[in-house]
Amino acid sequence: MSMRVLGLAVLLSFAHGAAAEPLFPEWAHRARLADFVLEPSSPDEELDQVPEEWAEHGFTAVLVHFDAENFHDSLIDERGFAEYARRLGRLDDACRKHGLRTVWYLNGAEVMTPKAANDPRRATLARSHPDWLQVDELGKPIVFTGLDYDWVTPDMEDAWICPRSPYRDLLASRIRTLVERGLDAVWVDAVFLPGVRPHEI
Repeated sequence: MSMRVLGLAVLLSFAHGAAAEPLFPEWAHRARLADFVLEPSSPDEELDQVPEEWAEHGFTAVLVHFDAENFHDSLIDERGFAEYARRLGRLDDACRKHGLRTVWYLNGAEVMTPKAANDPRRATLARSHPDWLQVDELGKPIVFTGLDYDWVTPDMEDAWICPRSPYRDLLASRIRTLVERGLDAVWVDAVFLPGVRPHEI
């Protein structure tokens, strides 16, 4: 478990005022991660109860997903993110009581929107912020529908974001908000540049 944390987590302990601490604090080297998907249907009562179960099974931290993946409604949408931030704060409070750390799983450059392929009225990243998208070598925006992978279904919009776009500032703001609610770390995954050939990276 500790190697997974060391390999993929971007830790934010400095945000708690510990700027002099190493990037990976001691707890991260020995962390045993439980995995938890925070869904819209997850009752608040569950957030109060499950940390005790994790602690009883020897876990020391929990990796929290907003929905199954990074979805527009939980990350980009202001109301959606505010609700997830509130609930993550509640989960973090319960985790603290049992000595558990909280880690947010984040797709660094990918945002998906379920049911967008067949609903042109649905808000998506590509429709709301087309200037944030990565483009390929021909200048075509990198956004897909109809894909079928483990984490992407054919009905989704799968948008890939330029790290130099204003999305970077939005993401930094989201992370700061969650740190203020008690978040200990961020696990950044899927920071890909699909429009760049591997030998050019």
